Amino acid sequence: MLKKVLALLAIGATLYALGQQEQSPTGVVSIAVPRTVSSAPILALEGSVVAGHRLDVQIYDDHPLALAEFLAGRTQVLFTGYQLGLGRWQADRGVRHLATVVWGVSSLLVTNPNLQGLGSLAGKKVLVPFAGSPLEVQLKVLLKAANILDRVVIDYSPITQMPALLLQGKADAIAVPEPIVSRLTSQGQARVLFNFANEWDRLTGDPRSPQVSLFVKPKDLEQNADLYRQLRNLIKQKAEGIFKDADLEIISRKLELSPELVLKALGNTLFSVPDNPTQLGLLTTYHNRIGDTYRPEAEFLVP
Repeated sequence: MLKKVLALLAIGATLYALGQQEQSPTGVVSIAVPRTVSSAPILALEGSVVAGHRLDVQIYDDHPLALAEFLAGRTQVLFTGYQLGLGRWQADRGVRHLATVVWGVSSLLVTNPNLQGLGSLAGKKVLVPFAGSPLEVQLKVLLKAANILDRVVIDYSPITQMPALLLQGKADAIAVPEPIVSRLTSQGQARVLFNFANEWDRLTGDPRSPQVSLFVKPKDLEQNADLYRQLRNLIKQKAEGIFKDADLEIISRKLELSPELVLKALGNTLFSVPDNPTQLGLLTTYHNRIGDTYRPEAEFLVP
């Protein structure tokens, strides 16, 4: 009887060990994300294991620099402005679009009480994050629709420096994402002239425009396509679900913000990960609206 018990215990220990081996990560996949609430679904997943790989989330402040480091192989997945990733695809097919996760996250902030509405920006200076950013593209479409594009000065600045420039009077308006919007408005330092998603909805009938997307390198995709597809599904579940208290704690700690501010900022962020046919349709509509000649190709999107 004792021998049978010992044998069963030995079998159980072996099965447990095998199970632990299956659950233990065999590699690491690094994801670079911007220091904004857009990154919340990914920040909440740090340390998770997907297809045998532990998720390592790295926060950055400079989008072009993050792209350069991504292309150099220092990270495997880049979460950045849709236009920035698209530009690399158009240049040399160096990236593939895994998913657009954020379709609205920004507002135009001002301090001047005389500025009221889009039309009041004529003769003013507006800062956007970088040349070719989704915010610049979208802003130009809105200004053109208001017939003031040629009367507004658009300049560039890193997002983290914009609030100081606005408060110092070196810019009349800044196009910034959450949580900067919620932080400055909560502190009474600035006010929202307009929310980009709301203004886009008035113009097009749909608030969604591609803002922040996931990109992978074709070589990495070829080597482990299942990993990236599973990662996309995991991010979709988190982005389209309800953030739990534990998620908010992680996001708050990573972004160094209070849970209350994070919750407010999340309420102003439009998360969605549609299926590929829907995304392709949304991207095509977007490019038609902004008036460029590019037509999204199915090969750009990871199936």
